[in-house]
Amino acid sequence: MDATAITQAVSNALLVHSDSAYRDALRIYNSLQEQTRNRVDGAEPLFRALQTFFSRRRKPAGEEPTEMELERDIKRLIHGKADGEIVIKNEQPHMVGGLHEVIDSVHKDKSAFKETAQGSITE
Repeated sequence: MDATAITQAVSNALLVHSDSAYRDALRIYNSLQEQTRNRVDGAEPLFRALQTFFSRRRKPAGEEPTEMELERDIKRLIHGKADGEIVIKNEQPHMVGGLHEVIDSVHKDKSAFKETAQGSITE
């Protein structure tokens, strides 16, 4: 075996073991999350310690959408699955920096209804 084959084999083994370790850690995290919801003693501090590693980061509100998000929204608009508009403006730089602006305002078809029960008892 040459050096590249050994490097590839070690890299593949590392990837398999890393995936296994991540899945085990995620399983423990989910178990601690469920125990915290059920108010099991001692579960909350452990859950909070692991939460920094497994919590998803939210995208800031003013940030431009990624290319994948734009492509997804364009496809939804083309196929009639969403309402909205996408405007892309680009100006090539000349003497100063150029302008690149993307406005993505796609409206999702989501509705939420809240059912309330109202009544009165008359005798």
